[in-house]
Formats: sequence, C-alpha cells, structure tokens
Amino acid sequence: MFNPSTLSDLIFSDLFVGDSPEMSWFKSTPDSLLTTAVPMDCADEITSLRKQLDKHEGGSDFRVTWPDDSGMRLRVKRITVADDKIVFVCRRYRVVVGALADLGVPKSVTNRLLSADLKNGLIIFLGKPGAGKTTTATSFVRERLNLFGGVCWTVENPIELP
Repeated sequence: MFNPSTLSDLIFSDLFVGDSPEMSWFKSTPDSLLTTAVPMDCADEITSLRKQLDKHEGGSDFRVTWPDDSGMRLRVKRITVADDKIVFVCRRYRVVVGALADLGVPKSVTNRLLSADLKNGLIIFLGKPGAGKTTTATSFVRERLNLFGGVCWTVENPIELP
C-alpha cells in the first residue's frame, strides 16, 4: 500500500489546511464527496505550509508555490469558519494537460473543435469550479496551434496555466 510522506506525494485536487495537521484533509477530485485526513507523515510539512499561508496579506484569494518556486502551484482561498477559525482551501493546478480525447471530450466534439473548417467565432468553456474548464481550453488551444499554427490570445483571472 502506498503511504505518501510529502504533500507532493498525495493525489489531491483540494487540500484543506486547518489550524493543525490533525484538522487538515484532502479530496482527490474537486467533485468528490470523500475526504481523507492528511497522513501524519506530512504533519511537519502541513505546519510549515500553514505558517506560509498565515503570512499572506491582502485578499482572501491568492496563489502560492509549495514548497518553493519549483514545487506545486496552488490556488488558495482563505475561509473563516465557526469560532472565527481560518481554513485554507488549496486547489492544486494540473501541471500537464493532455489531448482533448484524453480528457474525455467526445470524439464528435473533438473532431469539430479541431476541424480546419472552424476558422472564426467564439468558443466559451463553462462549468462549475473544478470541472476542467481551464484544462480543456488549454488542451484545445494547444492542439489547434500545433495543427494550424497562428496566434491565440486568452483572458483568464486568475491565470492558472501558462
């Protein structure tokens, strides 16, 4: 059985950092209803991450890279819960974006999006948080540029993927 010893070893989309390692948990996918306690092997790292998150000044939404500039990219939301306690919800950015077909986009939709006949218009990706909008849009843009070349401008706030 795999026993993760660092946060980067955990398979998660959302990491909930409470005021102690015992009060921290994670979910493997954004829409999962199953939460799992952070392994105590990661207790020191969770404590260090919490200290870094507590130092953030400014708005309740921000980004960090953990443990340093070469680590995981996390989108963070500070939330005040009961008894004025603070919980940080850290969403892990997907690092590698696959092809549209690998993401589960139906073949008919993939064929249309990557068709040479599609020369103008507006394509909008909509969905709930964590549904894969940015991942799908990034895959679409990369595949179109690889197939046909050209230039693409995107607008996203906050920027999730380069």
